[in-house]
Amino acid sequence: MFLKECTSYLTISIIKLFMVKVVPLQEFYQNTFGGRPCQLDTSIYVGTEFNCGCGSSHRWDPYMMPVIRELPMLKLVIDNPSCGYVTFVKIKGFFKYRFESIVSCLNGIEKPQKKIKKNTITKKTKKTKKVLKKKKVK
Repeated sequence: MFLKECTSYLTISIIKLFMVKVVPLQEFYQNTFGGRPCQLDTSIYVGTEFNCGCGSSHRWDPYMMPVIRELPMLKLVIDNPSCGYVTFVKIKGFFKYRFESIVSCLNGIEKPQKKIKKNTITKKTKKTKKVLKKKKVK
């Protein structure tokens, strides 16, 4: 029993270790505010893997996944149109490069939740209900 709990806890912690934090669009904008269009020579990073908000890891390709923004200290915002997520990554390493995913969000405007309207009956609707009841009685 104890061994089963430990292994399940270990697998959950390993999964959390490799998953990137998915945040709402506004929080993503706050984290990646500033920067500039990418002026960094990114040709040396082709094929570098990064964890995406969709839950899988992708190999970065500049033609399929454009860099939207470059931030100071070797940080990039990568758009992945195939899955619809935008990921904020930090470039690590000197000779062997890797991307460390910081945060990710769904690219696009999130649909607002439908508000539940309270039932407010006006005087006109009350009158029409009374008229309908009288017609049914006749």
